[in-house]
Amino acid sequence: MKRWSIAVPGAVLGLWLAACASVPPPRLILLTNDEARPTVAGTTRPLLAVRGVQLPEYLLRSAVVYRASDAELARFPDAEWAERLNVAVTRWIAQQLAAELPQYDVHAYGGAAAPALALEVTLTRFEAVAPQTFQLRGDWRLARPGAAEPVAEAGLSADVPLSALTPEGVVAAMNTALKQASQSIAERLRALHVGEAPAPSGAAPAAPTGN
Repeated sequence: MKRWSIAVPGAVLGLWLAACASVPPPRLILLTNDEARPTVAGTTRPLLAVRGVQLPEYLLRSAVVYRASDAELARFPDAEWAERLNVAVTRWIAQQLAAELPQYDVHAYGGAAAPALALEVTLTRFEAVAPQTFQLRGDWRLARPGAAEPVAEAGLSADVPLSALTPEGVVAAMNTALKQASQSIAERLRALHVGEAPAPSGAAPAAPTGN
């Protein structure tokens, strides 16, 4: 049996290796929320667990992508997510809800104790649409652990203008869309007055207020 080999000239190999070495590593992009968690001292608050946010599978990749057309995704060649996008989005929403709802002890994925309420968020669209819009679509469901029926549920929708079709422009639009979505959830929870901390065992009921 004859064996064939291809000889690569040293000069060509050297040029190829030099080209590979000259390609800079991708920038690592973060999605972070700067809202500060409120300090609430001396109060027992119900635990609100934000379960892992569900995203379309095509977004669960390291590349930062945008929708180039109805049937095509494109990637920014010089940028990658520093962490999984669903993890960053879950933490982002939990941090925003903690700032919006100081009456709850809000944690991404849950805490050490069993939660009084669990929030499930599913995003069916969470992407930049070239050339000028970022779209968020989905729904949320709030339930008591083990209960068959939800306490509340609703859809989510946000359309945010893109300042630029760049990784930085996409992240800025994501922040705005997530803030709008989180604030709509918080507004509904405030109106429902659910999950309030129970009175200590044996405590007398609170006296009615008003005239």
